[in-house]
Amino acid sequence: MGYLCGLITFTIPGCRMPESLLIGMTYNIGLLLALGLIYEIIVLRWHTTQTLFWQVPLGLILGVIGITVMLTPWEFTPGIIFDTRSILLSIAGLFFGTAPTAMAMAITAGFRTYLGGEGALTGVAVILASGLIGLAWRHFRKQSLAKMPWSELYLFGLVVHIVMLLLMLTLPGAAVIEVLTAISLPVLVVYPVGTAMLGALMVNLLRSEQTEEALKASEERFRLLFNSSNDAIYVFPLEEHNEPGNFVEVNDMACKRLGYTREELLTLSPAKINTEKNRGLITAIMRRLKQEGQVLVETCHLHRDGRVIPVEINARLFNFNGRPSVLSIVRDITERKRAEEDLREAVLRQDAAVRAGNVGLWDWNLETNRVHYSTEWKTQIGYEEHEIGDAFEEWQSRVHPDDLEPTLNRIREYITEARPQYQVEFRFRHKDNSYHWILAQSGVICDEAGRPIRVLGSYVDITEYKRAEEEIIRQHEALRGLAARLAEVEEAERQKLARELHDQVCQNLTMLCLDLEIIKGKASQESLDNLLSRITDVTKEIEHTNEITSTIMEGLRPTVLDHYGLLGGLHQLASKFSQQTGIAVDFLGDELTTRLDTPLELALFRITQEALANVAKHSKATQVKVFIEEKEGAFRLNIADNGIGFNQEKVVRPKEGKKWGLMVMTERAIAVGGHCLIESQPDQGTRVAVEVPR
Repeated sequence: MGYLCGLITFTIPGCRMPESLLIGMTYNIGLLLALGLIYEIIVLRWHTTQTLFWQVPLGLILGVIGITVMLTPWEFTPGIIFDTRSILLSIAGLFFGTAPTAMAMAITAGFRTYLGGEGALTGVAVILASGLIGLAWRHFRKQSLAKMPWSELYLFGLVVHIVMLLLMLTLPGAAVIEVLTAISLPVLVVYPVGTAMLGALMVNLLRSEQTEEALKASEERFRLLFNSSNDAIYVFPLEEHNEPGNFVEVNDMACKRLGYTREELLTLSPAKINTEKNRGLITAIMRRLKQEGQVLVETCHLHRDGRVIPVEINARLFNFNGRPSVLSIVRDITERKRAEEDLREAVLRQDAAVRAGNVGLWDWNLETNRVHYSTEWKTQIGYEEHEIGDAFEEWQSRVHPDDLEPTLNRIREYITEARPQYQVEFRFRHKDNSYHWILAQSGVICDEAGRPIRVLGSYVDITEYKRAEEEIIRQHEALRGLAARLAEVEEAERQKLARELHDQVCQNLTMLCLDLEIIKGKASQESLDNLLSRITDVTKEIEHTNEITSTIMEGLRPTVLDHYGLLGGLHQLASKFSQQTGIAVDFLGDELTTRLDTPLELALFRITQEALANVAKHSKATQVKVFIEEKEGAFRLNIADNGIGFNQEKVVRPKEGKKWGLMVMTERAIAVGGHCLIESQPDQGTRVAVEVPR
């Protein structure tokens, strides 16, 4: 007699095999296949096994299937029955999880206990072992069940039913040997295969559902992207004669941009949303699309309220539901058109400015060494548009020989260091062979790697500016010479006047004093008391006049400079200033290694004299610091006070009749080749800084 499981039959001589076995096993297998259907419907379709609400019904269903399987068993002896509950519960543990399996185990174990018999305990043990092995296998398996191969499913079934056979040892007495002899081979051959087949069905269902879920997720992502796009998207069929049909799909942006609802837009065709001017082009565009498969065009769409929207359409031909259709991605280019118009206006303004300013432009491609020279660039040097090509040598051959190498070196340095701006002046040959001064300014453009690839710049003819600059320099030098000469003449006149005062006025005053002393000595006391008193008064006045004259002579020509040099003169000047004004003067600095030239000493002395005079008149200072320094071939003089200072921006200009002292100090410094800086702020004092070359 044979044991049948699925399509496999085995014959074992000497064993009692009731005919009901075939019917029971077939019915059991049918119920187990129903389990696969339930798995698909409940677990995979509804996606609710993670909630207690659905796990409880699922456990009940599994328990009912288990009871149904147990109602059609093969009864070995009264109380010892066999069915496919081990397959059911192990697969349940593997694929359904803890809660449903535990409920199914409880229901089937309770029912087996209810059936009773000497094999009841063993039957319950098989139920518990099968379910627990399925749960353990599920827990310790690292990969997804959808990736479970046939070989692993067979191994899983073999393990479950080896444990089942081992549990047969719990049967009472002599029945153990008889049962194991009768069922071992069928169980080890048929049950693992049945387990693997049912497991394979579950895996295939799981894979199918995962594929369906992935497809749904993909569709959801596509729909999300479709409706999240900033561009309008339309899908429409291509009808006969290359005419577009009504839209079959549109995204949210398409509806929003044109002001229609989705339902309204699906009743329209591309011709309905195009301007009347462009409708005649649609057929031609569709014909080109059919030939090339993809087109990129610009046109205008109509908003529901009549507004015209400039758009760029990227259309692609594809097959949709067996029909040639068009996927059209439409971008609103209103801002781009506005920017293009602004750019066009800017270019026109720039061209007008370039022509008005006679500015030449050039664009040098460093990779090809070709240069685009603008029309104005060529006109600057007397050429027509066609007379100069785009070679770099067109520029190089016209640079003045004395300026070529320095200019090329500047260009190489500029390109190598990739500086943002570059400016250079050089002489450039005109068509009439004269040389014009050119101011070149440029900027560099680099690639993504930071490597310079282009240089763009401008040319301006600054010949007239250069001539004016040279004339200014010439006149400035002439003025410096004149100022120096005036200073020399002034000092000479001062010296001459001081000498005449000394040689004539002072000597005469001295002789007059002597004569008065002689008269005073010869006059008698009695007769000339009144006369002597008058003579004494005159003598004092003459002596006072002599002192004033000496002071004037010292101011006109400080003789201390001739005897002791600049430092001695400054010390004496500072000392007299402190005595006359009560303002303390701190003199700082080192002795000079050698004396300065006479014009330098006179200029610095007069500047200090003027600065101290300004301090006494205006500053209300209590202290002045005079600092001298000789460094790096230059002599520096600083005079700083702690007075009230002044606002330099509000200083009255010399032409208005005031503040000549500040100008005189500056001019004296310039006359000897130096410069004078005057710094002051209200309530922060004043500083006069002079620097002259040795």
